[in-house]
Amino acid sequence: MIAWNEIDFRRTPLTLSLAAVIAALEIVSTLDPGRREFFFRDSKLSIGAELWNGAVWQPLTTTLLHGDLLHAAFNLYWLMAFGHVLERRWGSLRFGLLFLWLAYLGSTTSFLVGNIAWEPGVPVHTGIGMSGVGYGLFGLLWVAGRWRPELRAYCSRDVVVLFSGWFVLCIILTVSGAMPIDNYGHGAGLVYGALMAAALYASRLRRVWQAVAAAVTMAVLALMFAAPGHPLYAAVRQIQRLERLMNRPASAFRSQPAPDRFPSHR
Repeated sequence: MIAWNEIDFRRTPLTLSLAAVIAALEIVSTLDPGRREFFFRDSKLSIGAELWNGAVWQPLTTTLLHGDLLHAAFNLYWLMAFGHVLERRWGSLRFGLLFLWLAYLGSTTSFLVGNIAWEPGVPVHTGIGMSGVGYGLFGLLWVAGRWRPELRAYCSRDVVVLFSGWFVLCIILTVSGAMPIDNYGHGAGLVYGALMAAALYASRLRRVWQAVAAAVTMAVLALMFAAPGHPLYAAVRQIQRLERLMNRPASAFRSQPAPDRFPSHR
């Protein structure tokens, strides 16, 4: 699948740089398990409720973290397989914007949907890993191949069967309780990748798909800052109000003289 002779730093610098960062983080985490917990929680690199406290980097950085070496290796392979194709064709800037778009929309959507039924005492759903972006790259190449035959070779029938089978297997593993997997991230990435393919390459209704992609982008990015009606967002805002209240000076809580209960009339 990977044409190694087509991969070098001059032609695919971003793909190789992203792969190096992911590999470095995973190697450090594997050698020092305590470091993994530090990356997940203390450093606030994985997505969580801090997103609504200004941690706008989390939808991106959470894609660089992984649960174990196998998880990282699988995603690294497909980053190299799909990334080098798109970066060589589009250039590093456009590929970088695509990666950011998939990371931010996919991670944010997964976080919002995964916590849609959140309530106090229930762990917050936090998705990590580049699987969502990987499914986004797959979805883009798969759907784009409908209009661009030259892209079909990079998303063969075997690859489609593999990604489809893995998608279903991951759902089964999660539902059965065998393994917690961010299926929301997989699904969101696949949908957004397909949407981008239609917006870029559709032979009909391309303007419509572009408008849909723009509207979805603005809506999801807006929800990074405010998500009215979402239970976890409501809890975060309540905590923020309490913190502001506790930080008020003591003088703000002094009782004020009460007015006469029965004011006199002249």
